[in-house]
Amino acid sequence: MHSGDVMKKIRRINDGLSRKQNIIILFPAGFIIGVILGFTLFDTEQINNWIECLLAFVIDVSIIPSSFFCYVLWKRLKQFGMLVLFCFMPYGPLMYYSYLLFCLIIYGIIFSCFCNFYGLGGFFVGLASLMPHFILYGIVLYFGYELFICFWSSLHGSDSRGQFKPRLQVCIKGVYIPLIMLVLVVAIIGLVTECYVNPLLVKFFVNIFLK
Repeated sequence: MHSGDVMKKIRRINDGLSRKQNIIILFPAGFIIGVILGFTLFDTEQINNWIECLLAFVIDVSIIPSSFFCYVLWKRLKQFGMLVLFCFMPYGPLMYYSYLLFCLIIYGIIFSCFCNFYGLGGFFVGLASLMPHFILYGIVLYFGYELFICFWSSLHGSDSRGQFKPRLQVCIKGVYIPLIMLVLVVAIIGLVTECYVNPLLVKFFVNIFLK
């Protein structure tokens, strides 16, 4: 197969991923793949040590310090910043999906480690540790992908199917302003949930199942 044929196939895949509905399939698929890998293939000793440290931190601390919030904020800004960076790359949608799939697999592996390490109690503690903000960030990524595609298309022109290249101005006015506000508000709620609600849920389930 010639390199030109390979690039055409990659371009078709990239253009096919420009529909945000595909993300609905990606979320459970990536997470399930991670769970399977965590149960079968990976040496999870380091992750188990991280889980022990996390639970010790949550149990011992009555008030979450601001340094923890700043740490999580910086970590999430880097991750979302990576997705924004993909707007400027020719195969942005493919890279967006690939990076998101990688993160989902990691989440699945961590969840499987909770279950492996603590059994049934680990299942509930894992859900409390990962799922509340995971759902909120999922909403951000789902609706944010529409903004991503608009900006990406405005920078890279029409796709291989000849779809219209939207002007950049269209992405920041009209119907996109409420969408931008929704993404920002849900992202902030997700950040607060991850830093302050999740630890309370984890402590609650630890007291029930792991003591």
